[in-house]
Amino acid sequence: MKKLLFIIVIMCGFPMLAQRWYAINDSTHYNYEDITITVGRHKVYRNIDNNLTVLHDFDINNSQIPEDYIRDFDFIDASNWYVLVGSRYIGNETELYKTTDAGQNWNLITPQSFTVPINYDGTANNINQVQFLNGRIYLFDRYYQSRVFYSDDFGLTWTHWFECFWS
Repeated sequence: MKKLLFIIVIMCGFPMLAQRWYAINDSTHYNYEDITITVGRHKVYRNIDNNLTVLHDFDINNSQIPEDYIRDFDFIDASNWYVLVGSRYIGNETELYKTTDAGQNWNLITPQSFTVPINYDGTANNINQVQFLNGRIYLFDRYYQSRVFYSDDFGLTWTHWFECFWS
């Protein structure tokens, strides 16, 4: 009986580990007008006539970000897109990239470009999500004591909107 219980526990544990490890943005499609983008674990692809073309590989091997992968992607318009790269653990360092030419060139948005009240650290380096709604870009930063930033000028300037205790 003990052996059977041990085997059941081991067999249940492996799929759960695999699911937790590999279920992270394996590949997701995003559509905007006539553009279809596939976002994989590390790469952004453009779908042209059902063929994938790699636009950028975000496997940056950053020692600050262990096990990094693409955590989020969002369109602003046909040329302006955002990609959030970080580890699978919420609260770890992340990097936010922007393209203004439909994925040909990518720029890292540095945390120093965020303006926050003077008693905070002046960075937004634990971004969990980027969202574009009604002409405004929102960034959700940190976890337990989270903050929200927004931009009305496609990410040129960011405003610290509010601080809260929810994620």
